Amino acid sequence: MKKLAFILILLAGFAFGAAAQENSFNKSVSFSIGGVTGMDADGLFINSYDPYSLAGIYEPTWSDVTYLPVFSLDGDWILGRWIDVSLSLSYSSMKAEKQKLEGNTIKSFGYSKALQLCLVPGIKVLWANQERFKLYSGFDIGAEARWIIDDGKPDFNLGTAWDLVPIGARFKFIDNYGLYTFTEGMIGRRVLGVRFGFGFAF
Repeated sequence: MKKLAFILILLAGFAFGAAAQENSFNKSVSFSIGGVTGMDADGLFINSYDPYSLAGIYEPTWSDVTYLPVFSLDGDWILGRWIDVSLSLSYSSMKAEKQKLEGNTIKSFGYSKALQLCLVPGIKVLWANQERFKLYSGFDIGAEARWIIDDGKPDFNLGTAWDLVPIGARFKFIDNYGLYTFTEGMIGRRVLGVRFGFGFAF
């Protein structure tokens, strides 16, 4: 992970150098939703009941797992022709009913919850950079804060959040007007899957 962080910093240095040469600086703010949170991929609240084991008898299990998709607020700065530097704040949560088998009855012990908040800077390479259409790939790395609330006892921890964007596309509706839509395929701790959003460039 340290190597990835070093590469990101190095690319950012090249980006600012390119921006100085191109003398171009475009900003935008966007909001997105979609993808599966990394908490779901970690299997925080899995249904562990197995009639052929002690799981669910001496250990709790969970059911009715629900999660919010990842909501993100992003800022982008396009430097020159090829580089986009970004900063993203995202939020997601999960909830599941905690259960345990007592005799022949499954007893409920309330709900367990998990909240995830991430702040990640990132960098994108623009394969196409036109007024109305942009095609890009990118990488984000930053910090993740996670709260797990089980039996009313919160457990807080910090970790590393990262995303790889193999491909993303951004389309502006009207020339010389900032409103645009975008979609990105993502792999990482913060988002798994595809997210969609709207933004405004200025």
